[in-house]
Amino acid sequence: FISLCFLICAMSFGVYSAVSVMYTVSGSIYYDVPFDIIPDLVFSVENNTGNATLQDYTGNQDFLEIPATISVVSLGDKTYFVEGEDYTVTTIGVNALRDCINLKTIILPDTISRIEMNAFYYCTSLSDIKIPDTVSYIGQEAFGYCTSLSKIILPNSLTSLMQFTFNQCSQLSTVNIPSSVISIDAQVFNSCLNLEYINVDSKNTVYSSIDGVLFSKDGTELLNFPAGKSELYTVPDGTKILRQYSFAFSRKITSVTIPKSVVSIYEGAFYLCSNLESVTLSEGLLDIGPSSFNGTNLKEITIPHSVNSISSNAFTNCSSLQNAYFVDANSDNAKWIISNQAEDGTLIDSVQIPLDDIKNSVTMATYLSKRYNECFWENQTPDTELVIPSQFTFSVQGNEATVTGYTGSPTDIKIPNTISIVNGEYICYDGDEGDYIVTSIGSRAFNSCTTLTTVFIPRSVTSIAEDGVFAYCTSLTTINVDENNTKFRSEDGILYEGMPGNLGQLVSYPAGKTDITYSINIGHVYAYAFAGNKYLQNISFTGFLQSIGEYSFDKCANIKNIAISTSPFKISTVNIELDSTTIKDTALMAEYLTNTYCTYRWSYCGDTDIN
Repeated sequence: FISLCFLICAMSFGVYSAVSVMYTVSGSIYYDVPFDIIPDLVFSVENNTGNATLQDYTGNQDFLEIPATISVVSLGDKTYFVEGEDYTVTTIGVNALRDCINLKTIILPDTISRIEMNAFYYCTSLSDIKIPDTVSYIGQEAFGYCTSLSKIILPNSLTSLMQFTFNQCSQLSTVNIPSSVISIDAQVFNSCLNLEYINVDSKNTVYSSIDGVLFSKDGTELLNFPAGKSELYTVPDGTKILRQYSFAFSRKITSVTIPKSVVSIYEGAFYLCSNLESVTLSEGLLDIGPSSFNGTNLKEITIPHSVNSISSNAFTNCSSLQNAYFVDANSDNAKWIISNQAEDGTLIDSVQIPLDDIKNSVTMATYLSKRYNECFWENQTPDTELVIPSQFTFSVQGNEATVTGYTGSPTDIKIPNTISIVNGEYICYDGDEGDYIVTSIGSRAFNSCTTLTTVFIPRSVTSIAEDGVFAYCTSLTTINVDENNTKFRSEDGILYEGMPGNLGQLVSYPAGKTDITYSINIGHVYAYAFAGNKYLQNISFTGFLQSIGEYSFDKCANIKNIAISTSPFKISTVNIELDSTTIKDTALMAEYLTNTYCTYRWSYCGDTDIN
């Protein structure tokens, strides 16, 4: 009868520890030959293939040598990985050595063929590792955040490099790509801020290097610009595509010139190139991808006429961007159209659009949506000001201009402060840079523009025609006036002539304003002032009302009472809807007028026409 038990002896043999098997035979104690345990390493094994994968390391040393082969010993309920040749170590598993911050040197055996995702992730002290010539695959972020790794020799057996393989390896300065590599994902060397050269073996059939920059073999695609490379760079002529994140995090680069051969700039191409101040885009460029210039230090950007699309957030977080120009291939007649500050902090003072693309009353909104899809101005604040070239019509005399009409469809418009005329087109400016000052809004300029909801009148306007400039604009709810305008003002979206404290005149009560009661101390009511408003029911004029212009209440179908409290005045015309709740037919007109107005000095009206 043999009784077995097991005892682990705490004896150390080099990098291994000894385990002895203790057993008894008829009361006598015997000790077997000890096994050499491999300390701190955990493996998984495949019995059918004889392969082993390193899964974990529990030590805290600064040096580690991984064995080429192992054996497995099971004693009772315990399993030990010991020195032996039963299994070949072929793989460094997912997260196997992750966060081993003390490791400085790792020796890999020549049996390793795969290094999986995050295998050495955040080994921040790792500075010395040789990848064997047997390795064909290195996974995503395998060496991510190995911030002490200054050099890496990639073996000639390697066939692919996954995204972020060397992410944040901030001390890497040079990388050599062997001839065997046939697949390299985007951002393999992401945020390697000191990487200056990516060299490629001349025998590689897929990739090439031009002045230390990674290209496709034929030179048509720029794949990776080392983040630590020079301040100025000219993309070689013949390049067609700047790939995803190809320049991302290149914080030393300040200027890039892109030749006419480039047709596409892919997503994030210049992402967070925080010192990039100047980019020259050439005619021939077709597409600008999403977030392509996100986080750069651009002061201005000129978009060639050939560009067909600008994807979302292309210029987000460009806090220094002030001017953007959309250039016509045949002329320089572009126009400022956008100002104000974006929600993300991007300050865009101006954007220019070529007028040759905006003809025959094609609205700016339609132009932008069709030509540029989701443009970078989509994140502008709601009050972003749009001035739309060729949507207004003007007449000019001397150095002054009069708005004579509006043919657009945008609902929120701003009348320009100044204009210029280029090739027969009107160029509108918010500031004073135009050749003509917009001083007047002419006869019926916006009459019956039923889509308008908001109108902004600039400081330059000193004259508005008294014949229904905004009459019958049935969606118009607000008329705003520049606070620096000395002739006109706005209160609660209602347009007045004269400054507060003066008797003043009512110019226009928006036809789309939904209040049912209105009371005002005013001296004069412009013609057509209320025309088209179907919401008002009660109007009260207090103070020194002197006159009411013609057709002031035309098409005001729901007015029930107009109270005029003091002083003689002149009414040029009174027009009252016959379908009003007060006036049912013409037979009641005389009675209505007598009952309503006899106490308000109707007899002083002289030759007033009653319609």
